[in-house]
Amino acid sequence: MTNKKLGTLIKDLRIKKHISQRELSYGICTQPLISEIENSRYIPNGIILLKLFKKLNISLDEITLNSDFEISDKKDLNLKLNALCNEHEYEKMYEFLNNKKTILSINNDFKEQAYYYYLGISLLQAKNDLVNSIINFKLSISSRINLKSSDTLVRLAEISLAYVYILKKQNKITNYYIKKSINGINKLSFTNNYNIIYYLAALSKYKLGDYKESIKIINQFIDFAKINDSHYMLSNTYYLLSIVASINGEQDIFIKANNYQSMLNSLFKEKIFRNI
Repeated sequence: MTNKKLGTLIKDLRIKKHISQRELSYGICTQPLISEIENSRYIPNGIILLKLFKKLNISLDEITLNSDFEISDKKDLNLKLNALCNEHEYEKMYEFLNNKKTILSINNDFKEQAYYYYLGISLLQAKNDLVNSIINFKLSISSRINLKSSDTLVRLAEISLAYVYILKKQNKITNYYIKKSINGINKLSFTNNYNIIYYLAALSKYKLGDYKESIKIINQFIDFAKINDSHYMLSNTYYLLSIVASINGEQDIFIKANNYQSMLNSLFKEKIFRNI
């Protein structure tokens, strides 16, 4: 399903299945609480959420939120690229992006921007080609004619550059791109891709050994996710928090982070990237 708040998603599914708020609430909670949840004034805990999903007869996998970008007007090409990216088939993704048919289908600056971003990802992951991944991420940033500070792809390219510069051990420029990617992000219209940016920013600070800043960004992200009623990347973020807390000897935070990570993972089945 696409980018929706949990409350809106529950409401849409309830109406689609012709279930009243009273019927949905029966045996789970009060009818007024359902109204609060649907209007995003209350975030249900894991137990209530599981019961609501069971009653609505939907799989937890259905509410995994993510957003992909189009590189073509041809739907089959976009679907192919998104599948390769989501399945982490980066070698095949690199070959697909360099295919003549793919290249000829790019017909405007936004699609060109998305193309360079995906090409940068494939070069980094499949080829470990730091130099050319940097070139393509920078091309992605500069390829839009009328760039806006709220441009999601720009921020994704910036945080990707930060990660590449970590690998090149260039800390100063890494910090520059981390700051650029998250600066003012909490004031923009929400998209789940911003969750990725927050996570990668915290991960980058962790890899730099700046654990204090990593925790600071993690806490900013947790607040951001709660405000926007989004679970995307939260399991991975709590896993990262548990690692940083363990390094800092903060046992209470370590235990809480582990518990939250386990609960969120059982709810949303988010793949945990443990090799960090």
